[in-house]
Amino acid sequence: MNRTKIILLLTGAVCLLLGCDSTPFRQVLDRAEQQNAAYDSITGIDSIQMAADYMDRHGTPNEQLRAHYLLGCAYRDAGEAPKALAAYHDAADRADTTSADCDYGLLMRLHGQTSELFYQQLLPHEMLRELSAQYHYALLTGNKKAATNAIERRANAYQLLNMPDSIISIRQTASERYALYGFTEEAAQALGPIIELLVDRGDTAEARRCIKRYETSTAFFKDGEPIARKAHYYYAKGRYYLAVGKTDAAEILFRKLITPGRTPNQLEAGYRGLLLLYHQTGRKDSIVRYADLFYQMSTSNYATSTSDKLQQMTSLYNYSRSQQLAQQMAEKAHRHEMMLYIIGSLAVVLLMLAVMAWQYLQQKRQEERKQFELLLLEYHTEKEALAKALDNVRLLNENVEEKELSISNHKKRIEELEEQIRIKRNKTVNEQLTGNPAYMRTMEVLANPKDQMSQKDWAELTRMMDEMIPEFRTKMKYQERRLSEMEYVICILVRLFFTPKEIAVLTGNSQQAISMKRLRLLKKVYDIDGSAEAFDKLVRSIGR
Repeated sequence: MNRTKIILLLTGAVCLLLGCDSTPFRQVLDRAEQQNAAYDSITGIDSIQMAADYMDRHGTPNEQLRAHYLLGCAYRDAGEAPKALAAYHDAADRADTTSADCDYGLLMRLHGQTSELFYQQLLPHEMLRELSAQYHYALLTGNKKAATNAIERRANAYQLLNMPDSIISIRQTASERYALYGFTEEAAQALGPIIELLVDRGDTAEARRCIKRYETSTAFFKDGEPIARKAHYYYAKGRYYLAVGKTDAAEILFRKLITPGRTPNQLEAGYRGLLLLYHQTGRKDSIVRYADLFYQMSTSNYATSTSDKLQQMTSLYNYSRSQQLAQQMAEKAHRHEMMLYIIGSLAVVLLMLAVMAWQYLQQKRQEERKQFELLLLEYHTEKEALAKALDNVRLLNENVEEKELSISNHKKRIEELEEQIRIKRNKTVNEQLTGNPAYMRTMEVLANPKDQMSQKDWAELTRMMDEMIPEFRTKMKYQERRLSEMEYVICILVRLFFTPKEIAVLTGNSQQAISMKRLRLLKKVYDIDGSAEAFDKLVRSIGR
């Protein structure tokens, strides 16, 4: 624990004591996120843990998710897989997936990285569970590439389970989806690992198609040749040539794998390929030679692979014993120093608080004394004024009560007159509308099922509305909202208090269609989401 970490711990303690904001903790998380985005190893696990603890108390679910995810990434980079997995699980538990602002994109990455840890630990079933979660959240974010990648990586889990048919099916599906979404490079690369499996299954036609598609990958191929780290492709294609009887072409590819500079795995593949070739062609002397070379290389590779896997598993699950002891000694050596810093800082803070409290109390006493003297003076002044005012109040009370009663009676009478005027005006407007020839013509059509409204009838009805309620067209925003003639006619019929069924008969629509049109007009004219009845109420209030 270095001096920077101690200072950060002190800062956190002081912030918690004084109620400071979360800026120091957010800066810690921002720095970790920048390191993670740049593929640098994340440092400062202790400070990230403090930030996560703070967010657990004061942060939103998304902030808690982010903090524990970055803590898991820090443990991952430090080679502590169990702690990384625990932090990832804590992060997932803190996410509020029912919230509209849930960070599904971060959950997608979290489950993807958790699945990779399980893959490194040779745990295929746990890996499949995490990939399903990655796929789910990728769909919620609309990230088709990430969703397809979650499908493709399922093949790695089935590789651990030794299920070649599932591997082939999954990678073919992933390639098709990549191509469908326009990711042509990824579509080609998804097919490379299944060429040898297709040959083993005897499906040389599909293997040939995959070879042709795989070789279109510009990331893996240049000038028709695979890049150095992808040279094992020679073995898969050589196996295909053996299966279709092109032994000369197969031999050329296998020998490319045993040229100087090749890796042990590539050398082993080359010797294995030549051994299969000479078994097929019957060259016994070559069989003996390459069988021995293959045996030696495979034995060496097995030992190396076993050692690498043990080392990998050790690094995944724990530091070495020496590292643990060194860490314990370092923590013990710095613990006292940290405590001294914390105690000293708290003592300074408490002293400052005590001084501030004493100064505050002194100032408070002075202000209270001045306020008391001022109130005492005001009391005597007000007492004298009150005595004089009481006599005047007794004389005024009777006049005030009489005036209040008079005002109340006048107010009540005004309200009654206003209500009568409003009712009379509404009655007059509606009587004029229903007495108009255009309205009476509409009633005739309703009374006679064989009769229909003509264009002239609609024009007369519209003209009547413009004359009787001039503001109707403006308030319906006829020009601004670009209402169609039929929409405007429906507005007029609603204002004239026709029922939805009567409007349907007059316009030649179904009653359901009229209900839908009224809903759309409510949104179009008033920009409101509501019911058709709400639209009727608003329209019928115009001109009243």
